[in-house]
Amino acid sequence: MEIRDITITGFPSGVLTSLMNTIDAIIARRNVEYFYIGRTNDPYSTMIRHGQYDYDQLILIYTTSSTEHVKEVEDFLIKEYKKHPKNDNNAAHSGGNISNIPPQYVYIAIQYYQ
Repeated sequence: MEIRDITITGFPSGVLTSLMNTIDAIIARRNVEYFYIGRTNDPYSTMIRHGQYDYDQLILIYTTSSTEHVKEVEDFLIKEYKKHPKNDNNAAHSGGNISNIPPQYVYIAIQYYQ
């Protein structure tokens, strides 16, 4: 599994459209089997965890020093893509604990067809 960093930063209201365009371009690829949207402040540990579940790539798409902003962006994106046929998220919203230590990231984990 590899990490790819294409992060943008900014207030959630100013970046959501750009993030959706990025996600749309990624998941529209024919070789994407499924994806998972999440947040972390430790991309390497997250990569190892998702790698255990057959994900091939962790793409960091948003970064901030604000835990509230990262939760807001993740929650919006999870809800926006909840019904997408390639979506592998089981949660209906942003959940779980995260450290308050910056930087914070929103990512998309990708499983490619083999």
